[in-house]
Amino acid sequence: MTPLDKLTEEQLLRELQESERRFAALADQVPVGIFETDPKGDCLFVNDRWCAIAGAFSEQAHGRGWLLFIHPDDQELVATEWYAAARENREFSLEYRFLTPSGRVTWVVGSAKAKVSETGEVIGYLGTVQDITKQKKDQEEIQRLNADLEQRVMERTAQLSRLSVENDKKLQELSSLYRMSNTMLSTMRLNKLVHLILAALTSGDNPFFDRAMLFLLNERSAIMQGMLGVTRLTSAGLINPVAEVENLLASRWDISEADMQRQQDSEFSCQVRASRLELDKARNMASRAVLEKRLIHVADTAREKRLDREFVRRFAISSCAIAPLMAKEQVVGVIIVDNALSGKVISTDDLRFLQLVTNQAGMAIENTILYNRIEDANRSLREARERLVQGERLSTIGEMAASIAHEIKGPLVSIGGFARRLERKLPADSNEHNQAATIVREVRRLEKLLTDILSFVRKTTICYAPCDLTDLVEESLAIIAPTLDEKGITVVKGYPRKAISLLGDGQQLKQVFLNLFVNAEDARRGGGSSA
Repeated sequence: MTPLDKLTEEQLLRELQESERRFAALADQVPVGIFETDPKGDCLFVNDRWCAIAGAFSEQAHGRGWLLFIHPDDQELVATEWYAAARENREFSLEYRFLTPSGRVTWVVGSAKAKVSETGEVIGYLGTVQDITKQKKDQEEIQRLNADLEQRVMERTAQLSRLSVENDKKLQELSSLYRMSNTMLSTMRLNKLVHLILAALTSGDNPFFDRAMLFLLNERSAIMQGMLGVTRLTSAGLINPVAEVENLLASRWDISEADMQRQQDSEFSCQVRASRLELDKARNMASRAVLEKRLIHVADTAREKRLDREFVRRFAISSCAIAPLMAKEQVVGVIIVDNALSGKVISTDDLRFLQLVTNQAGMAIENTILYNRIEDANRSLREARERLVQGERLSTIGEMAASIAHEIKGPLVSIGGFARRLERKLPADSNEHNQAATIVREVRRLEKLLTDILSFVRKTTICYAPCDLTDLVEESLAIIAPTLDEKGITVVKGYPRKAISLLGDGQQLKQVFLNLFVNAEDARRGGGSSA
């Protein structure tokens, strides 16, 4: 080597050292960590910023020492990714954490590129680590805030959903109660009213209860007799809880005779009608509801001692509610509801709705009973009025018949008397005798008929009027005179000079005198005289 070559080599070495010094000085000034490695990826140089981030001295990072300052949870991932990139001569970029000996954690994004010689050979890698702890914390805070916001949104959504469900249920309750009120005002048939009440509790897309049973109280026998049972299956399609807004004020429920019969003939209703509950609160909760006049909720029949076990077993009741039906402050029966089909828990809102329904139902039943009584009273009044009118007509006809009979009887007695006289005078074997006998028989038949008519239409009350006694006697004698002449009986008359006048019923007195004269006629046989 010549002196000139030696000088050149020394200059190059000095220049290289100067360049490395300037690079180190520059590297220490930049705000990011800088590292340099050999072609295998082992560390040759780190700047002060890298040492500050890692909490290490530069000598500790040489070789593979730098891995000791990586967070234990990230060491395997970083080593695998870094040395794989060094082997494959590709760029490296990864987010990971440093853990200093003092316990400080620093998030960084590390990246590196290969250094290539003039011949294209990889002579090492130069990389940086940038502190992104603040960004990570901000990101984590944003994520936390987002998660908190999402949680709040979820909670609020769930709350709004619950409120929506509750509002829908309250709207359904109010709508049902309003329609029930309209229905009860327009329905005065007790049987139909009962069907509508139980159907209202079990119908609709979201029925309040699965089943409803009605038991009526018989206080004499101290028994509650089952009358009707409906389920959401037998009430399906009968009542629609949704109404058009414009028809809301006039909306009400109705049920056809065929649907009522179908409910009545269902297997469940037949089971209810075949059931009886004794009025004994020591044995069943229904009696307690009746005697205490309040709604009873049985949350678990298995834990309740005061139950009719046979009744619970027959209908497979696990929980139920029993509400008394009140009319005129007296219990007339109970409604028992449960959710045996869906298993849904009976809530406080359900119990409140049941109480409102039974309160309205009790008033409706009371109104229906009063209406039926008024209808019965009106019917009786109409019948009495018709009987009175008919009685007046019969009375008028009776008076006419009595007047006609009275007018006919006098001439008929005379005809009879003359006919009997002819009968005695005519030869017995002559046609004239037979004809006279026929007249006598027919006259007697007519006299009996007139007597019966007078007896039937005769008023039981006495109508007082001024009467002349002499006139009454004369009229009575005139009626019976033909008969007396026929028997040859002479009547000797003797009247006081002064007329005898009195208050009395002329027809009744005339009948009295006529009866006396007839009796006298019967007592005197064969002629003579009577005074």
